Parts: sequence; structure tokens; C-alpha cells
Amino acid sequence: MQTTVELQNPAAYLPIWPVLALIFVGILIFLQIFYRRKLSEALHGPKPAKVTPPPPRNIPRIKQKYLRRLATLEKKAGERRIEPRDLYLKLSNLVRMFTFEATGIKVQHYTLNEIRALHMPALTALVQEYYEPEFARSSNPDIYASIERTRKMIRSWF
Repeated sequence: MQTTVELQNPAAYLPIWPVLALIFVGILIFLQIFYRRKLSEALHGPKPAKVTPPPPRNIPRIKQKYLRRLATLEKKAGERRIEPRDLYLKLSNLVRMFTFEATGIKVQHYTLNEIRALHMPALTALVQEYYEPEFARSSNPDIYASIERTRKMIRSWF
């Protein structure tokens, strides 16, 4: 006698399939939580940088180092051996490196808005002042006033 019923493979009845389905659902839930946290961090911006000033004995040495570099730039500007755009680029780098050495915050790679979020008004004002001469097609900056403001910021640090 011939039947139309076919027997199922025993693997179809194993409990592994519901277990694998639960593992898959668990992985999906984990990934959703992980990426939601990442998205939340991205939307709320970077965490504020931790200011870690070096020991007080190092601040005078750091100030002198950057005041010497500033004097070198001022001398080059006086002798017209450097273009204003290049000078402002170097001034921006100088105050950013000074701030990094004085605080430990890597402001060399920060945008103006990120620097503004640090609540360092002197640094923010200088970087903002440097932006136009650095990036504008043409500008007529007061080089010596900018150098003097930079010198004042370095001297008045801490």
C-alpha cells in the first residue's frame, strides 16, 4: 500500500532551532542598545575635557619657551620674512601647543566651537581672532596687536 505521508528528518525536531532564535534575538537587542548609546553620545556632543595643569614649577618654564617662540615670530614679521597668513597660522599653532602643554588638553585638533566649550575665554578670543587672517582671501590684520595679545595671554596664564 502506498502512502502520501513522508517522514520528517529528525533534525527538524531538535530544540536547537528555538535556542538559536533566542540567541539571534539577544544579539539584535544588544546591538540596538549599543548603537542607541553611541547615537546618544554623538547627539549630546563630546564630554568636556579634563583640565590637568602641570605642576606649578613647570608653568614658568613653559611660558618662557613660548614667549621665546613668539619673539622669534615677531622678529620674522618685523623683517617681513613671513607672510601674514603664515604668521597667523603659526600663532594659532603656538597658542594651541602652549595650552596643551599647560593643561594637557589636546586643543591642537579642536575647532573653534570645541575650544569655546572649554570655557577658556582668552584662548577662544585669540583663536577666533586668528581665523580671518588664516582663512580669508584677503584681510588687513594688525599683526603686532595680535602678537601683543598672544604675549599677554601667555604671561597671564595661571
